[in-house]
Amino acid sequence: MDMNKIKIFLEELKINTLIFFKAQLVLSLTVFVILSAGFYWIGLELWGLKAFGIALVDFVPVLGSGLIMIPWAIIRGLMGSVEVGAQIAILYIVLTIIRFVLEPVLIGKSIKLSPLLVLGMTLLSTFALGPIGALVGGFLSVVVKVVWQVFFDTNGEDKHSGNRIK
Repeated sequence: MDMNKIKIFLEELKINTLIFFKAQLVLSLTVFVILSAGFYWIGLELWGLKAFGIALVDFVPVLGSGLIMIPWAIIRGLMGSVEVGAQIAILYIVLTIIRFVLEPVLIGKSIKLSPLLVLGMTLLSTFALGPIGALVGGFLSVVVKVVWQVFFDTNGEDKHSGNRIK
């Protein structure tokens, strides 16, 4: 194996990993905005702080916002605030749908891959590896892209770093 290709692979992986995490940050900011608006509309106290905390947890795909929002909605409903519990549950469903659609688009465009390919990789890794697959699915797209680009693609140059790949 060519040591130059390994060096380029590691460099490209580093660059594309940073790009991936920037896309994740944009996604987390989007989650924060959606939750802030939703919590404000519901009339919750400290809506911004709650939205920020859940957006931080949401940065980890498997844990996600459901780790907090599902039990919270259930507890609010059981404690007599059925309307608020239902509103939190509906907000969680809306947030999940938006995130499910937006994540492959943001990651795909950021690392210059088809959003459908990123979605397919995420779903495939989720089915193959379960919750761990959901966690690593988007990042796996980055690794597959860099492996293909460095070791199999003959077009010659990376779009991000400008490295000559041959």
